[in-house]
Amino acid sequence: MIKTTREREALSRCPLFSSFDAEEFEALYQRSVPVTAERDEVLFKEGEAGSSLFVIVTGAVRIVSAAEHGGEHTLASLGPGESFGEMSLLDDKPRSATAIATRSSTLLRVDQEGLEALRDHRPAAAVKLLAAGMRLISDRLRAANARLLQLAQLGTQARDQIEEMRSQFLSLVSHELRTPLTVIKSSTQVLQRSASQGDPQQRFVDKIERHTERLRILVEDLIMLSLLEARPVIQRASRFDAVGLIEDVVARLSEAAAEKGLRLLMISRSGEGHITGDRAMLERAFHHLVDNAVKFSSSPGDVQVEAEALADGGVRVSVLDQGPGISPDARERVFQSFSQEQDPLTREVGGLGIGLTLVREVVAAHGGRLQVETELNQGSRFTIELPPGPA
Repeated sequence: MIKTTREREALSRCPLFSSFDAEEFEALYQRSVPVTAERDEVLFKEGEAGSSLFVIVTGAVRIVSAAEHGGEHTLASLGPGESFGEMSLLDDKPRSATAIATRSSTLLRVDQEGLEALRDHRPAAAVKLLAAGMRLISDRLRAANARLLQLAQLGTQARDQIEEMRSQFLSLVSHELRTPLTVIKSSTQVLQRSASQGDPQQRFVDKIERHTERLRILVEDLIMLSLLEARPVIQRASRFDAVGLIEDVVARLSEAAAEKGLRLLMISRSGEGHITGDRAMLERAFHHLVDNAVKFSSSPGDVQVEAEALADGGVRVSVLDQGPGISPDARERVFQSFSQEQDPLTREVGGLGIGLTLVREVVAAHGGRLQVETELNQGSRFTIELPPGPA
C-alpha cells in the first residue's frame, strides 16, 4: 500500500511524535508501514505478544479488555492521529487489551525494530518522547479525576453497581497510565546510556527514573488489585520455596529499614517451605507487608519477620512492627482499598492505602488466611498462613 499525504498528517498529529523535528519525523515516517482493517476486524488480541504500535489515519478503533462472565470493558475509542499498541511494544509484555476496528480504517504500523533504531541513533528524539509521555500522563490523570468525580456523584446507587464501576475505573486508569509511564521509562534509559560522565543533567534524569519506577509499581498494584477483586484466582502457578521468597524480600528492604534507623530481623523456623502458588503475586504481598511494617515503625527499633513451614506442608509468615497500632474500630478498615488510619492531609507516611487490600486479595486467592493482632501504641503483628497448594 502506497503512503499518501493523509498518512504523513496523521503521524504528525500523534501526541507521541508531534514534537519531532523534520529529520526525526522523516526517519520515523520512513520506518512506518501503511495497513488497512475492515469493520470489526481484530488488529490484535489481549494476551498476544506485541511487536508493533499503530497510528490511525482514517476510521476508528475500539480498545477493550475482557470482563467477568465473558463480557468486555471498553477502555478507549480512538480516531485519526491517535496511537495504540505502544505499551506491549515498549515493555515487552503481552497485549493488555484487544484492538478492534469499528469501521473500515487505514493505519500506519511502526515495528519494534524501527522504533529502537530511531532511539539509538537519535537520542534527542528520546527526550521529546519523555516530554510527550509526561503530557499524556497529565492529560490522562485529569480525565481520570473527572471520571472519579462522576463516580462519586453516583453514590446513591446500589452498592454492587458502585463496586462494578470502581473496578472499571481502576482498569481504565491502570491501562491509560501504563503507556505513558513505559514511554518515560524507556526514554530515560536511552538518556542514561547516552549521557557522558559528569553530565550535570544526569541527576535530573535519575530523579525522573526513580519516580517513574514508583509510579509504575503503583499502577501494577492497581492492575493486580482490580484483577483479583474481579476474579480472585491465581494467574500463574508454580512450586517454590515461600520461606526463601520472604527471606529475599527482607534482604531487599533491609537497606531502606537501616536508613530509617531500624533493624529488619529475619527468623526462619523449620527450614524450607515449598508451596504451589503464584510466586510474583505472593512476592508483592510479602513486600507490602514488610514495607508497611518499616514505614509505620518508630526508630530506633526492630521489625521482626518470622517464617516457618507447617506440618501440613503450608507456610506461616508473621511480621511484627513497632508502629502506633490500630484502634479496634479501624481493624477492618485497614484492609479496605484507599484506606489509612491517619488523616491524609497530615499523615507522615504516603501511599494510596491499597497495600493491605492487595495482601488480603492475594492471600484469599491462594486459599490462605490473613490475621492482625494489634493494640494502640503497642505495634501490630500481621500473620499470613498459606496452604501447600491452591484450593
